[in-house]
Amino acid sequence: MRKQLFKSIYNRLNNNSKSILLAGDISIYGLKDCFEKWPDRSLNTSCTELASVGFAAGLALAGFRPIWHSIDTFAVERSLEVIKNLAHQDLTCDIITVGSTIDYMSLGCTHHGILSLASMLAMPNVNIYEPGSTLELEILFEKSHKGKAIFITT
Repeated sequence: MRKQLFKSIYNRLNNNSKSILLAGDISIYGLKDCFEKWPDRSLNTSCTELASVGFAAGLALAGFRPIWHSIDTFAVERSLEVIKNLAHQDLTCDIITVGSTIDYMSLGCTHHGILSLASMLAMPNVNIYEPGSTLELEILFEKSHKGKAIFITT
């Protein structure tokens, strides 16, 4: 599934000059082709989730379509207030996470993503997807970038 995610992000950057990748210190090796080909549109924002989603909101206000990628619980629970404002303003930012629900549970309570999906389901103007296959991920990611903000948890 992650290989398909990397391919889908690469294709989005290749086909849409308004797309910008913000990776929260995750998948850096898998996204290395993006960082090499588009160094001006691919940033490792490290473990600064709250600042990263604020930056993504600013990019969306400026007419860009940011792709923000991080670990599920970090992306949502650490920055929920900004995501709420982003959603209420109907800004188009694609939040793509890994480690949904209990995938990283063995790493401790900071990695428990049980509340993330429930929190995102409460947001207006956001399409929520939890694809079950690589084909489904490819289709959802490709078709969704023209509409509302999306949240994809893998």
